[in-house]
Amino acid sequence: IPDSQENAQNHGFTFLPILERWFPKGFIRKVDDNHLKASGLKLILEQIKYIKYFKSMINSFLTGENREVHTLLKQTHPDLLLISTSSPLFSTLLALIAYECQITSIYLTDMFTALPPPNPNRQIKFSPQFWIQQFKLPFSWLIGIDINIKNIIKKIAIKSKVPLELLDFQHVIPLKLPHLFLCPEELDFPGTVRPGCYYAEASIDLERQQPDFNWSKLKQDKALIYCALGTTVGAVETLCENN
Repeated sequence: IPDSQENAQNHGFTFLPILERWFPKGFIRKVDDNHLKASGLKLILEQIKYIKYFKSMINSFLTGENREVHTLLKQTHPDLLLISTSSPLFSTLLALIAYECQITSIYLTDMFTALPPPNPNRQIKFSPQFWIQQFKLPFSWLIGIDINIKNIIKKIAIKSKVPLELLDFQHVIPLKLPHLFLCPEELDFPGTVRPGCYYAEASIDLERQQPDFNWSKLKQDKALIYCALGTTVGAVETLCENN
């Protein structure tokens, strides 16, 4: 999407924009800013607005109106499509479309933004917390503050003629594809490994050049939040709570 253009080109890659209608330049920052500044009812309304917008985009794929990704994949026809796992839902949608277009694809994980460490306090099945969660999910779908991701993926899979047996919803990204991790296996989280996972060992660029961090910009009265691997997944929520 356009918000990635500068970063991609700065690293020497050719950039081909997609979905500009849905994600114009600055869209992601605007959504993040709106969520950070809102609270209470305003935050709920902001979330409903975003979910409604997202659903309309998904519907454009289901109706066949939006064939932009299909067209780009068929025009470029890459020998191998590397799909970043930084956004699991979008990663899955792209993988499904690539399958339909008969493009060989693999997942590429360079940081664990969507794979937090396993929660030792997981809900016990059929406990009160389990039933509360079972009620909360459909209710959040009903009022429009969340989406039924499993249902969306199934619909896109059927539309893309992907056999449903290739989907495993026990994993964050359910479509089964080879998966390359840019880290040693010892740094991966327990329970994430499945057949087709490969590890590239430590990936360190010894020639990397970057300016020193300007520590003087940090405000003395603000907490310093350090994020590593899976802990980045809760960074925005943590910032909201501390602001």
